[in-house]
Amino acid sequence: MSSPNSPTISNNYSVAVGSSNNSISVPVYLAAAPSSSSVEYPVGKRAIVPSTNSSYVLTSKTASGGIVTATWQTDSSSSGSFTDLTVTGGPVTLQTGTNPTNISTDTSDTTINIGTGGGDKDITIGSTIGSSSLLLRGGTGAVSLTSVNGPMSISTLGAPLDIGDDGVANTLQFGTGAAAKTVVVGSTNTTSTTTIRAGSGGIALTGATTASGNVTLNGAATQIRVHGGAATDFVGSGTLILGTATIPNTNIAATDRIFIQRTVSNASTTLGIIGYTISAGASFTVTSSILGTPGSTQTGDLSSFVYFIVRQV
Repeated sequence: MSSPNSPTISNNYSVAVGSSNNSISVPVYLAAAPSSSSVEYPVGKRAIVPSTNSSYVLTSKTASGGIVTATWQTDSSSSGSFTDLTVTGGPVTLQTGTNPTNISTDTSDTTINIGTGGGDKDITIGSTIGSSSLLLRGGTGAVSLTSVNGPMSISTLGAPLDIGDDGVANTLQFGTGAAAKTVVVGSTNTTSTTTIRAGSGGIALTGATTASGNVTLNGAATQIRVHGGAATDFVGSGTLILGTATIPNTNIAATDRIFIQRTVSNASTTLGIIGYTISAGASFTVTSSILGTPGSTQTGDLSSFVYFIVRQV
């Protein structure tokens, strides 16, 4: 039994439920979560509830009508719901085991930002392990992927890449922005193939088109169709008048090849050998020459003809 002069033992390290402890550096252990009436502790005090593996921090006290009310927030090292969570100077790890991790699964309209700060950010979402999958979804507001001055790569590591493979009619656009775009589709490695298919709507190629390999029409009833009728076109027809005909063509070059075939002799009294001369950027002239006298025009030749112009590269 202690004497009246024995020192009083401080309860700074006690575990007694409901004891008052004014040291912020030492947590208080409680049997249940602190409430708004747990006002006997200083602001900054940490409360630990061993039975639920949780901890709380007293963040503020307010007084109204002579009644003091305490505000306790769930500590970031424990489980529970957070209205605000800020971590400075260290990594944040969320380990859920086999349980799902849900972020903003409520019904409120909001904006979710990940890695939007001013510094350089390396962001990894998803896993390549086993049958892991990643789903990005958007409503009528669409899904936008933006890369500023850097490449954007989609690697499937041997698996197919499907774009627009649903059953909904829509438009797929690649490189349709206002600036100059270089669009590359397909690969030249070994036996790589590129298939471009269309239904009855066909395939439209706009602008100069270059093929470094053979172009083969390998389907039944396929044909080459070329626009004609304008002064810049490379297919058309004409009729000789007194053995000659000049066809205006502002697109023709001096080295173009013109293939001409007589289609009907009309009222010709005699036929000659058909040849041509080119006036680059203006026209070409078809002339029927007398056989054996190349310098003389066969004026009796009134034939009609068709022509096809090919530009050699």
